[in-house]
Amino acid sequence: NRIMNKSTHICNLCENNSLTFESKYYRPEEYFEGNPKAKVWIIGLNPKLDDDKKKHTDQKKKDLREYFKNNGKTIHSYFKAFKKVSEQLFDMFEKDEAAHTDIVKCATNSFNVGKAVIKNCQPYLIEQIKKYQPDLIICNGAAVCETIKSIVKPKKELNGLETSYVGSIDNYKVRVVLSGFIGQIDNYARRRLGKEIEQYLNK
Repeated sequence: NRIMNKSTHICNLCENNSLTFESKYYRPEEYFEGNPKAKVWIIGLNPKLDDDKKKHTDQKKKDLREYFKNNGKTIHSYFKAFKKVSEQLFDMFEKDEAAHTDIVKCATNSFNVGKAVIKNCQPYLIEQIKKYQPDLIICNGAAVCETIKSIVKPKKELNGLETSYVGSIDNYKVRVVLSGFIGQIDNYARRRLGKEIEQYLNK
């Protein structure tokens, strides 16, 4: 059940899970931090709920497009972890060359949102990918990796050892990099990931 009107954008697809998206400024499929036309995307699971909020209600107001400005000084610590992955990637945020979105657009206090919620929200992400067609998608976390593999189909069956693959959705091809949750992997794994990402960035 999606409700859209001139003043408020609301999604109640997950109301059975006590999740509601509501914003005066953007629809769920418009939820991006940074430039959606950027060729490099990082995809997370879902936004973290502000302590004083009950639901995803204008969590980031109107500043989504300008989120990475001011030399990254005001961005959430979540994104600062990517600086330890790759300075090159981190610098791309401010240059509008990299953007971030989540599979689930509703903010919660937990990253354990459940498969039903992920499934409900997938159409928004699919719409985003088809519309903007990034060249490189970086998956942040195991749940994201599994979801993206079901959306952006690998050209060949993966054996579980791959850290990236080329996949397609509606004949559009994109490179996908798989990763554990950036905030929890160690610095060695972050740098290994960074080198792989930079390999693709420099092509």
